[in-house]
Amino acid sequence: HNDPHEGYKEVYGCNVASKDLKAPYPDGTIIVKESCPSGPCRDGEFAWLIATARKSEGQWQWNEYTRNFSDESFIEILAPEETCTNCHKKVKTTDWIFTVYSAH
Repeated sequence: HNDPHEGYKEVYGCNVASKDLKAPYPDGTIIVKESCPSGPCRDGEFAWLIATARKSEGQWQWNEYTRNFSDESFIEILAPEETCTNCHKKVKTTDWIFTVYSAH
């Protein structure tokens, strides 16, 4: 498998106006990905991975947090930044973000 963020994913754009939720994203944008083992978190699944991307001065900062059980606290995954950028460079044309947003 090639997906470093396994499970059912929901992705949110924060700190950015809906009209600006597209590439290139403005500075201050925060993208949050929540991953649950086998279905939507809102349906009772617990989130086991949270991945964030924060854009500042034209660059993305990547962070990941995980846990194994619903009653555990999240811990930060201390992966080298290249781990994230080497994968996300595949979507450089969409400002390094895989998810394409649509209005609801």
